[in-house]
Amino acid sequence: MTKKMLCCAFLCCGSSAAWSQSSVTLYGLLDNGVTYVTNAGGGHQALEQSSIMRGNRWGFVGQEDLGGGLSAIFRLESGFNVENGTSAQGGREFGRQAYVGLSSPYGTLTLGRQYDFIVEYVGVVGSSALFNTAYAFHIGDIDRVSGERSDSAVKYVSPDYHGLTFGAMYAFGTQSTPGATGRTVSFGARYQQGGFTAGAAYTAVYEQVMPLAAFFGTTTLFGHSIGTINPKTGAIVAANVNVDRTQTVAVAANYRWEKFGLYGMFTGTNVQVGQNSGDFLTYEMSGQYMFTPAFSASAGYAYETFQGKKYGLASATIDYRLSKTTDVYLSVINMHAYSGTDADIFGLTTSTSNMQSSIRVGLMHLF
Repeated sequence: MTKKMLCCAFLCCGSSAAWSQSSVTLYGLLDNGVTYVTNAGGGHQALEQSSIMRGNRWGFVGQEDLGGGLSAIFRLESGFNVENGTSAQGGREFGRQAYVGLSSPYGTLTLGRQYDFIVEYVGVVGSSALFNTAYAFHIGDIDRVSGERSDSAVKYVSPDYHGLTFGAMYAFGTQSTPGATGRTVSFGARYQQGGFTAGAAYTAVYEQVMPLAAFFGTTTLFGHSIGTINPKTGAIVAANVNVDRTQTVAVAANYRWEKFGLYGMFTGTNVQVGQNSGDFLTYEMSGQYMFTPAFSASAGYAYETFQGKKYGLASATIDYRLSKTTDVYLSVINMHAYSGTDADIFGLTTSTSNMQSSIRVGLMHLF
C-alpha cells in the first residue's frame, strides 16, 4: 500500500503566522520472474530477469502548496534489478526520473531527467506491452515506446481542456558518458473521453550510439558492415553505430468497454547514419479481456519493417491478482524475422535464427 508522509511547517513573525503545507509520497514496484528462451545467442537459455511486466522502481513524489493555485513539485525515481540488487539505468542513483518544477492552473513546467511524449501520449495508450510484458516492445526500442528518458530536459504540459492535453519538451542532453544522447525535441497531444483515448507524438533525438546489428539481426546497414558473426556460435557480434538522428512520429488509440479493451498503434522512425537514412515502421494491434476483476487475458501482434527486413511479433499473457498490490502472470512471446535476418525479442540476447520464443512466469508487487 502506498505510504504517505504529511508534514506542516510554519514561521511565526510577531503576531502573524504563515503556513506552508507540503506532502511527500514514497512508492515502489518490484517485478521478478523466470524466463525460458528457445534461442539466445545460439542455445536455449533459462534466466531470472526482473523489470519485465513493469520496471522495478522506488521513489518519492512531492508537492508544496505555494498559494494562488501554484505548487512546487518534484519526483525522484530509482530503478534497480531485483535479481542481484544492482542499480539500473547505468547505475544512476535516480535513473528513471529526476525532476523539479512548478504546477499551476496554466500547466506544469518541469526540469530534469524526464520521459518524452512518445511513451506518455502513445505508449501508455496503445502498446500491447502494457499487459504483455516488456518483451512485446518493438525492436531495440528505437521508436522509444518503452519509455526512454532525456537528460537536462525542460518540459511543459498543459492543463486538461475537456479531455485534451498537450505538451512540448526540449532536452539539452549530455555526451559525458558512452551511449548518452544529445539534444531531444518532443511534442505530443492526448484526448480522452469516456472509454476512448487517442494520442500522438513526435520526438527527434540527435547523436546516439546504438548496437543496430543486434537490434535488426543483420551485420550490414546501408551497405556498410555494422557487426560480425561469431564462428563458434553463429551469434552476431554487434558494433556500436553512431546514429546522427532519429525522428519518430507515433499515433495510438484505444477503446475500453466494461470488460474488454481494444488497442492500436503506429510508429514511424527515420534513422539517419551519416548521409544515409531508413524508416523503421511498426503496426500493432492488441486486446485485453477481464474475466473477473482479478483475472485477465491479453494478446497482441506487431508487424515491423526496416530497409526491406520484416519482423512479426506475437504476444499473449494471462494475469491473476492475488490482491490489489500483488500479481502473478504467465507470458508467451514469439518473433519471426524474415528476409534473412535473425530474430531479436526486446530485452533478450539475439537469436542465431529467424525464430525466437520466450515463456515467462513472474510475480509483481506494488507498494
